[in-house]
Amino acid sequence: MLESVQEGEAWLRTQRPAQGWESALQVLSEPDSPSIADGLSSVSYNKTRRIFRELVAGLSNFRHEGEYKPTWDNKLYDTANTLTNLDRNWYKRTRAWQAHRAGLQYGLALGTGYLYQVWDKHFHSQYRGDIKLQAYGPQDVTFVQLPRDHNLQKAYAVIIREELPINLAKYIWSTDNPEFADSLVPDRDQPGWLSKGLQKLQQFVSPALRVAGRMGGQSDQRTTFPSVDIFHMYVMDGTINETGHPIQMGMKGTNWSYIVPSIGDAVPTATKNPETGNFFTTPAGAEQSRLFPLRRYVVFSRTAIAYDGTSPWWHGAVPLAKFSFGDLAWEALGASDMPGLKSMQDGIVALMRGIEDSAAARLDPPAIYDDQMVSSTWAQGFNPRKAGVRAAANLQMGDPIKYPILPAYYDVPSWITQWIEAQEGRMDYLSSATDLVAIAKAKQIPGADTLEKLMEMAGPIVQDNIRRLEEPLQQLGEWRKAL
Repeated sequence: MLESVQEGEAWLRTQRPAQGWESALQVLSEPDSPSIADGLSSVSYNKTRRIFRELVAGLSNFRHEGEYKPTWDNKLYDTANTLTNLDRNWYKRTRAWQAHRAGLQYGLALGTGYLYQVWDKHFHSQYRGDIKLQAYGPQDVTFVQLPRDHNLQKAYAVIIREELPINLAKYIWSTDNPEFADSLVPDRDQPGWLSKGLQKLQQFVSPALRVAGRMGGQSDQRTTFPSVDIFHMYVMDGTINETGHPIQMGMKGTNWSYIVPSIGDAVPTATKNPETGNFFTTPAGAEQSRLFPLRRYVVFSRTAIAYDGTSPWWHGAVPLAKFSFGDLAWEALGASDMPGLKSMQDGIVALMRGIEDSAAARLDPPAIYDDQMVSSTWAQGFNPRKAGVRAAANLQMGDPIKYPILPAYYDVPSWITQWIEAQEGRMDYLSSATDLVAIAKAKQIPGADTLEKLMEMAGPIVQDNIRRLEEPLQQLGEWRKAL
């Protein structure tokens, strides 16, 4: 399993979209850069972050609001209606929209995001369970032998890394598996993916509140709190029961417990013997003798195994839905548009700072003074920008101070401001943010046209982005039936 983790991490490093993650996070998460020198403009304008927020907000409006319907047996209408009401209540009660939004943020910022949906028996409080929807970024999901079509459900192994503070991980497992909880040790002194943001806050934290990690090798200034990785691994294990006796799989007494016959054992069919009233039997084949028909599920850390057995999810799939934007057929991960937008944003900010510098220099232009006529203190104190300023000098000896640059030098041509507006338009065009926001607003207007008509108005790029949401949201809805 640890070798599989290493193989998955090696696979992730080879993915070309991963090379743009750092620049995408930099423009979205880090503060704006200061001016390069004192006295120059430090104006900032994070247009990319604004576009990102508009895209997330716009796509979040297209959330799952489906309903369950019987496909062939109308007697199941009441059951389907009950499931629909339960599902809508779940969405509000568990605040699933937060995970949905976080998954979109990962998808739009890094190109790929995931939503992991399982049953958490301690969701609300101790032993008050519910369906848990959790967002993951592409850095936390790896694969072993992912096929060419990049369908994660066909991968031999899917590994989901859950990073937890060490004490929280010990508390979560202290009841169900105390030995596993005791075996946990920190993998790092600080949260790996969140460390940059937390480091900026660390200087304000009292040293008495800092928790030193056990891994060592880092200064106290970088230490926040130790964390540990818990891995959830789903494996296509085709093992067949050839022991000669049935095997109990799953935790006994649960609804995912089942008995696997040994290959060749007599298993009953659906047909009864009219003479005896007993069901006819047939020898168990390989399909009936599979130990893990729902996949093998393993939970482990780098030091111990918490669970190794059958997956408890009736749908038999890896409960992981993928959001992918800007994806290509030959790439397993989507690519982020944020780094490309930042290059234009940097140019806009540079021009804006130049305009401010030009305005400031026009109001208080550089000057040359005669140090034989006036002192440096006099020259520094003479500020033409300040109204009513007075200064004494012997004018019979000539000009004590001169302005060597003509005022027209600081005029800003109109084409510069027009270029800034054009660049902003190009950023909106590349991201399709304007079209998406317009459609999201139209969707909220009472009496507006049907959603299909709105989609026709949206344009192909927006339609494609919304279609990228439909499949994962429908997958999650199907899987929730069993939960």
